[in-house]
Amino acid sequence: MKNHHTGPLSQHENIDREQISVLYSGLFSGLVVSLISAIGIVIVFFGDERDTAKLLWLLTMIASAVQRCIDFVLFRKEKLSDPQFDTRKYQRRFSSGCIVSALIWSSYPLFFYEGSTVNEQTISMIIMTGLSGGAATTLASHKPTAISYILLLMVPYSLILIFSPIEHHRVLGVIGLCAAVALATMARTNARVLTNSITLKFANSELLEQMEEKVEQRSRQIYELSHKDPLTGLLNRAAFIETFKDINSPANQHSSLLFIDLDGYKLVNDGMGHAAGDQIMKSVAERILEYCVDSTLICRWGGDEFLVYSPYESKAKTLEFANGLIERLSLPYPVTAQSSANIGATIGIAIYPEHGLEQSMLIQRADMAMYHQKNIEKGYARFFDDNLQSKLLRELHLRNCMLNAINNKDFYVLFQPIIDTTHNEIAFIEALARWNLDGEQISPAEFIPIAEQHGLIKSLGEQLFIRALEKAKTYVMERHSTKLCFNVSINQLHDIHFSKVVIKALKDTQFPADKLVLEMTETAMAQDKSTIMIQLRKLRSLGIQVAIDDFGTGYSSLAYMQNFDIDLVKLDRSFITQIDSEQTSVIKAVTELSKAFHFNIIAEGIEYKNQAEKLQSLDISVHQGFLYYRPMTMNQISDLSLQS
Repeated sequence: MKNHHTGPLSQHENIDREQISVLYSGLFSGLVVSLISAIGIVIVFFGDERDTAKLLWLLTMIASAVQRCIDFVLFRKEKLSDPQFDTRKYQRRFSSGCIVSALIWSSYPLFFYEGSTVNEQTISMIIMTGLSGGAATTLASHKPTAISYILLLMVPYSLILIFSPIEHHRVLGVIGLCAAVALATMARTNARVLTNSITLKFANSELLEQMEEKVEQRSRQIYELSHKDPLTGLLNRAAFIETFKDINSPANQHSSLLFIDLDGYKLVNDGMGHAAGDQIMKSVAERILEYCVDSTLICRWGGDEFLVYSPYESKAKTLEFANGLIERLSLPYPVTAQSSANIGATIGIAIYPEHGLEQSMLIQRADMAMYHQKNIEKGYARFFDDNLQSKLLRELHLRNCMLNAINNKDFYVLFQPIIDTTHNEIAFIEALARWNLDGEQISPAEFIPIAEQHGLIKSLGEQLFIRALEKAKTYVMERHSTKLCFNVSINQLHDIHFSKVVIKALKDTQFPADKLVLEMTETAMAQDKSTIMIQLRKLRSLGIQVAIDDFGTGYSSLAYMQNFDIDLVKLDRSFITQIDSEQTSVIKAVTELSKAFHFNIIAEGIEYKNQAEKLQSLDISVHQGFLYYRPMTMNQISDLSLQS
């Protein structure tokens, strides 16, 4: 029903009109978020007997959204055509749409609780909490709708989880119920604040000064929020740069800039979950604030990186200060009553004005010093010096070029034959990564560590692995005795999805699994043993063999040989280049070890005939090295004719 009077609207009517307008102004963005969340959760957890029901649920959600969009269009049309439209009618429509949407969402975990995984349950709760958090703000202009929406969305599922016999479910349910109460309380508070703001907007002229003051205060709050990192409360990157511009001046001679990078945070965040990761990140910020009480600026630069700008007295005191901060940040972080997390930190230090007059240069050089120290040994602080610049600038250049090279598939593989000298035939071909950058052949010894350091090794390794399988498939399938060897990075082995990546690549290329040998270093065996064993066990069940590369350079492989069930060992070239009497005794010991553990031996790095003869006399007949062949293309290998 429309209001029939034609005079000016009363203050109460203006408030009602503003409240319903606020509700509808956030409708479209809320529907988009809700639909994306609904589509996302169905797609991510699609693939079981509940799929048909999930699709029906999604269609119901879409139908509800379409109906609310139509209602939005009708509201906009009537608002424009009739300034005195019936606000109560649209209030009822909007509230009904919200309640229906909440019921549809709350039905998801109720209908699909049986058969759902821990991840699905957790993500369902996260989505509902997120939607409720948004509702606490966007629906604040009508308190009953906001509170009803939040409670209908979260309470039913929380109660189901609370009464579950599974402890994890109960914990999640309690968290959900607490969140529902907190968000409902926040919605109530927001409603009161928003109602007061709207009332203030239409107050008489006597309140204009107070309103302007409120607006100014709110503007200051918004400005502060835009300059603070929302998780830690520290300055964000933009605020740090803006503030930092005006600090460096002749009156502020000798200051230090610390670039802090957390060590191991990503593994903790991935392993314990983002909620625990956020909790730890807040604790890190608190420790930095408590320790750096005299610092001028403290900033969360992004991710797990922080900047601290402090007064400078001497290198010795600054280094002591930085190492003390590392020690503080490396203490355990309690996550629950039963568990804690351990991370560390590496710090790079640049000094103003010694290392630069501009803030961008100081930040870059502190960053350089930090990365160089991480490459040498994590957990320490290091000053920037001019000797680092050329090396680190090259590393940064290669890192940036590597991103484009991976996207453009500029990396390629060559293959080096490994010879069985007893039968004078190719027993293996090892795939070797190569990169030509603007006419310069970049060594794998240079670009592989950079790829590992900057998180590019997984995408690069997968790309090269598929390419090696495609190029070598025909050759190894035509030769019964030849297999393909492929080196695997430590970072890849630590990825819980690594075995799936390998299996998918084999399936996509139709490469026979029993023709593949994966090589890993001894260092990998000493790190996260359980994860690697699980990965290798899955792959070995398909017929894939496992080899240790550079054997003899590590320190833990003898203890782990039997557990990892190794098929091949590649003697490090250092044993071959100095194959004197002492090295001979070591090689003999490895040969005896191979008999005990039932693995075969490959000698790599053979360049001279006397080395090959000595190895053959020690009963090692599988050889690799420039004496026989250099790395080459598969076409060149196919054209080879081995001499009998």
